[in-house]
Amino acid sequence: MRPFIIVLMLIQSALCAKAQNSTFTNPLLPSGADPYSCYKDGWYYYTHTTANSIVLWKTRSLTDLATAQRVTIYKPTENNAWSKDIWAPQVQFLRGKWYAYFAATGGKNEQHRMYVLENPSPDPMTGTWTFKGQVTDATNKWAIDADIFEYKKELYMIWSGWEGIRTNSRISILLK
Repeated sequence: MRPFIIVLMLIQSALCAKAQNSTFTNPLLPSGADPYSCYKDGWYYYTHTTANSIVLWKTRSLTDLATAQRVTIYKPTENNAWSKDIWAPQVQFLRGKWYAYFAATGGKNEQHRMYVLENPSPDPMTGTWTFKGQVTDATNKWAIDADIFEYKKELYMIWSGWEGIRTNSRISILLK
């Protein structure tokens, strides 16, 4: 039995060494933390964290993201509460307008909050994206990774967050 275990250990070691030398190249885009996409009228609209702006891609197929039309829809002015660490943007068409929700901070992670942009254009690649402000509840706690949905004609926002200095992350929901 002992020789069998030794052989298994050698095979496992060889496989692990091979795996450590292998790399994976994303076939869609070279980077893209916090990806988000939505589908409307035959088009996919895609975005991901770029850290200092919000970029939107438009394509008929998500497999064509590398060559898709893209536009920067938002670049914040400097030195405000939402000018740095722009994370997890997501673009949705709600009640006849486009909205881009994102987390941002003025420079310190514990200041991350949720913000929203609005664009009334039928095509989110055109028109004007207007900064509407912070989206929060009465606790105004740390917030990232929002998503919006409609249920029984009411809009809801769900996000991840915590109060004060990072403790345990919680999922929160806000009725608009």
